[in-house]
Amino acid sequence: ERLFAFDVQTGKEVSSIDIAPAPQRISVATNQNGTETVAVVRTHSSSSEGLGGVTLVTSRSGRLAIKTEFTPPDQIQFTRANNPIIVPDLSVAFVPSSSGVLFGFSTETGEMETNQMIGSDLLGIALHLRTRTVAVVRRGTQGDEIVIVPFETTESETEASAPVITTLKPDQAEQGRRR
Repeated sequence: ERLFAFDVQTGKEVSSIDIAPAPQRISVATNQNGTETVAVVRTHSSSSEGLGGVTLVTSRSGRLAIKTEFTPPDQIQFTRANNPIIVPDLSVAFVPSSSGVLFGFSTETGEMETNQMIGSDLLGIALHLRTRTVAVVRRGTQGDEIVIVPFETTESETEASAPVITTLKPDQAEQGRRR
């Protein structure tokens, strides 16, 4: 139940940190000063302790440090298929759940900014910045479906550089089926 950073030139371990329950899927985003933010999905199982959720880790020259954690409400589960994504300005991250809920949370505080019931088991997501949309793959009765979910960000009155999600509109989402 550890996350490791390695030097790609030598293959030697640079640092590691404990993440419980065991880390599963990750995403990485880099800010302007070169610090990386790593979003790590934690999945709860009967053999592991700790709650499922997302741990945000900073990495500066391979030195890892926990920044914050997002823990969803009770009864929400993540699976090994759930990948997090981080908006490139590092303000918001999204993560789907096996419970059918798409979450948006602050990468600074770990607090939930929004959640939206998409339906059924959500598998993976991808971000499209130009159209300000998140594509979500969900398990359907007749096969997997892709739901396109628009999102908006606005600047906070207290901190002009920290956008927050104000709406997700699945009722206006384009949907398609994969056969």
